[in-house]
This record gives sequence, C-alpha cells and structure tokens, in this order.
Amino acid sequence: NEYQSGTYEQAQTEIVKLEKVTKKMTDEQKSKYDELKPLIEYAVQSSGEINNALNDAQGLCDQKMYYEASQALDKISMDYKLPPTEQKKFDEEKTTAENGIKSVKVTDALKNVETIYNGGDYDKATEELSKIDTSNLTDAQSQKYQSLQTNIANAKAAAEKAAAEKAAAEAKAKAIVAGLGQLCDSTRENVHIVIANRYLELFAIHNRYDNRNDSIRALKLPKQKEANAFERSYYNYNNDLYRTRFDFIAWLNFYLTDAQVETVKNLMTNNYLFVRYNDFIDLLPSLTEAERERVYHWLVEAREFSMDFLDDRKMRQMFTKYRGRINNYLAKRGYDLRKATEEQEARKCILK
Repeated sequence: NEYQSGTYEQAQTEIVKLEKVTKKMTDEQKSKYDELKPLIEYAVQSSGEINNALNDAQGLCDQKMYYEASQALDKISMDYKLPPTEQKKFDEEKTTAENGIKSVKVTDALKNVETIYNGGDYDKATEELSKIDTSNLTDAQSQKYQSLQTNIANAKAAAEKAAAEKAAAEAKAKAIVAGLGQLCDSTRENVHIVIANRYLELFAIHNRYDNRNDSIRALKLPKQKEANAFERSYYNYNNDLYRTRFDFIAWLNFYLTDAQVETVKNLMTNNYLFVRYNDFIDLLPSLTEAERERVYHWLVEAREFSMDFLDDRKMRQMFTKYRGRINNYLAKRGYDLRKATEEQEARKCILK
C-alpha cells in the first residue's frame, strides 16, 4: 500500500523489517517480497529524478509546447521504469500532450481551410473542412469551424449565383446582338460587352435592393420606422437604376446608330412597345395622329423603365401600369373603351 500510494521511503522501512522474517514466509509471501523489494529500492533511488523530468514535461504542456512535451515523455518512458504514482502522473501528462497535439492539428487544419477559403477554392475548402475531427473541439475551435462552414456555404452559393447571372447576361447579350444584323467584328464584340455588363449591373442593383430589404426586415423595427427604412431603400434603388441607365445608353450611342439603339431597347423589352401600341391601334382604329403619338410616347416611357427589369413579368407589369394611364387619357377624350373592346372581339370572331 505504501508503495502504491507513493510513500516509497516508508515502504522501504517496512521492507527492511520484513527482511528479518523472510524465513517464516510462505512461498507466496516470499515471492511477493522478492517482487516488491527491487521495485521499492528503485522508486526510492529514482523517483526524485523521474518527478523532475515529469515536472519539466508538465511545464512544456503548460506552455502549450505539446510536441516537445510528448518527446520528453517518450524519453522518460524509455529511461525509467515508472513507479505507480509517477506512472499515473505520466499517463495524465501524456494524455494532456496528445490532446494538445490534436488541438494544435485542428487549429492548423482550420487555418488551412481558411486560407483555401480566402483563395476562393470553396470546393477544396469544403473537402478539407470535412476531414477535421470535430469530436473534441474547444469552444473557440467549434465557433471557428461553424463560422467557416457557414461562410464557405454562403460563398459557394454566391459564386454559383454569380456564375448563373454571368451566363444569363452573356446569353441575353448574344441574342440581342444577333438581332442587330450585320456589324463589324469590333463593334459586335464591344456592343456585346456593353449589354452583358448592363445585365450584370442590373443583377447587382436588384440583389443589393433585395438584401437591403431583408436586412431591414431582420431588424424588426416599429412599423413607421420600418416603412421609412423601406422608402429610403427604394429611393436608393431607383437612384441606382436611373444613374446607370443613362451610362448604358451613352455607351450604346458610342458604338451604334440611333436606330440600332432603338432596336436594342426593344429587344431588351421583348418588343412590348410595338405589341401594346398595335393593340391600341387595333382597339381604336379611329385614333387621331396626335392621340397615336401620345399613346406611343407613353409606351416609349414604359419601355425605358422596363429596361431596368430582368424578368418578363415585371416588364409586363410596367406596360400594364402605363396602359391604365393611357386608358384614362382616352376615356377623357371621349372614347368608350368597353364598347371598343366588344367591337374588337367581334372583329376577331369574323376573322376566325
């Protein structure tokens, strides 16, 4: 018991006493005595030196020098046959060193993932993050891991969205340039770049507007403050569209004729200007020249605003808004739009 508890000198005293009665021991007792005597003598002789070495290893662990501590402990295990108390302390320090090394490796792995992430290789970052053992993370490491996991996922989604937007912009630009007919190679390339960049610009403006509004909603402001925030957001959104629209037209005018610029505008808005204008002329064939010009002018205005949208539905909504304005104007001019619609339907039936 004295030996197991680490009081080696007391154990040695007891062994010395037992030496006098060895002749009276049973074979089992004598065997145990012979086993313990050299162990106790070694412990008394070496425990001080061993403890000094263990304290040095503990100091290295305290300084987070886990690799050095592990090497020192390996040397102790080779140089000494550890008594029970020292073996227990050794095992504790070895566990601390091993866990420390694992922690250092995890920290290094997280730094490596962050470096890869910052370099833009999100698939590789995801792969390396999945290799990290998350079973014994510290709180700080767990927070870092979760932060990286979220950031990488968001970055991948953003990169995929940006790639999709670029592909869509390129496809739209290609189709519009094809609709311009014969152009020299340099003009075709430059116009394609201008149009594709405009679509990318529109994607960015609409994304900023949506993200800004999402942030406002997340704040859960009082009703009136939220309404004011949304109003400011909408003002900034319209300001971005208005400012960049003129830059876009200026670039088109640099490379194209006025007629070609008009073609670009109509192709960008699915020719709704002519579709809606022809609808009005078919609805009211008796419109005067001045009235036709007025209707055409409003539809041109609708087209200019529709160029700021990326999807067909919003374009049609803009033209519908102006159709309401035109209907009010024509009604004030004395036209019976309900009767005109019935007559138009009747004409279509006759044609069928």
